[in-house]
Amino acid sequence: MYHVEEYYKLKELDGVNDTKRIYLATDEPTLFDEATLKYPEYDIIGDPEISKSASTQKLDGSIININIEIYLLAHCDYVVCTFSSNVCRLAYEIMNSLQPDASAKFTSLDRAFFFHGQVRKLNVALLSHKAYGPEEMDLEVGDEIEEAGNHWDGYSKGTNLRTNKILLYPTFKVKCNPTKTQQ
Repeated sequence: MYHVEEYYKLKELDGVNDTKRIYLATDEPTLFDEATLKYPEYDIIGDPEISKSASTQKLDGSIININIEIYLLAHCDYVVCTFSSNVCRLAYEIMNSLQPDASAKFTSLDRAFFFHGQVRKLNVALLSHKAYGPEEMDLEVGDEIEEAGNHWDGYSKGTNLRTNKILLYPTFKVKCNPTKTQQ
């Protein structure tokens, strides 16, 4: 809810005191009660029945429901979701078709935007790095790292092709190598 809080704080700074609302799109129906209890200052909009149908993705009703969710998300003022979700990415693409640039109206909690089948991003290490913990990788200058995603905290996650380990690395110590892509 951090990003939602920040969104409403910015609106208040602009002199707009709207009712705080969130549209909750989830495949976990119990989150509706949890969100209502945890965030009583928000109007929680959404349908737990749509969430229940998410587990039966092959039925006609669930196909209609997922389209409703995508449509509503694409028409929100601001969306916080995970780009690892196909629903989230599709809502973002539709939102971008409805306005010139929706990038400032979206926050992904897990990774940068991507689409299935895209060429994988290959980075090359410009600076060496000694891991500070077991979740980080050592880097040698020239190491090639296949990026899995930017964590937006100064670190990215990826596979070091020299060691074949999937770990975090400091984003500023690498650069994109567009001449070497992997299919």
